[in-house]
Amino acid sequence: MLENYLRRGVRLKWLPPRSQTSDNNGAVIPTPPVSPNPINYDGMDDQILAGFHANTLGLRMGQSIPYRWLSYVAGRTTTMPLAGGDVLTGPMSGCLIATWTDGGAKIAHVGTIDNNLAASTKVKRTFAAEAGAAGNLTAFNPAAVWNPGEIAAAMGTRAMGFQIYALVTGLGSYFSVLIFELPIGHGNNLAGRGFQRVVGGIKPVPVMAGVRLRAFLMS
Repeated sequence: MLENYLRRGVRLKWLPPRSQTSDNNGAVIPTPPVSPNPINYDGMDDQILAGFHANTLGLRMGQSIPYRWLSYVAGRTTTMPLAGGDVLTGPMSGCLIATWTDGGAKIAHVGTIDNNLAASTKVKRTFAAEAGAAGNLTAFNPAAVWNPGEIAAAMGTRAMGFQIYALVTGLGSYFSVLIFELPIGHGNNLAGRGFQRVVGGIKPVPVMAGVRLRAFLMS
């Protein structure tokens, strides 16, 4: 469902939850409980020719778009049940997002850290020890599917910055979502609409599994 709304050119009023830090012990933990800020549809971007009308997506101004949030905790792996609706997590720069079955379908954000090889190795190997025996363990790298040229083209000259988010649907489909920020007023808060987020694109992402995935987790 969520992949049908997060289409190129869709404007969002959304303040994503913040990432969290830890002691980098690599532990696999349930995602810390947060109350994610709502995502509200805020129109179509008039400088992106998306090729469709918002009505075709079933969107109306101000509409809340439901989602669940999987926190990124640097130096640990966070997990939650996949059943219950579409899951967003991020921002992504190189972490793997994994799904497997352990008393039900589960999703994990393997919280590696850029420029910290020791912590990243511990995170991956600890997760491999916990979930590696699952016969249906799969994972994907949301940040790997966007190249600099695509990102620059989506941002144009207006955007203040970009972030990449992972989306896993309740049915187990994997997507990478490029979102950039536009300044539209003073401040940086939802009420004042200091920043507006625009979807720069969404891509289905190929998965890793089997020997290849296990080799990556043990690297």
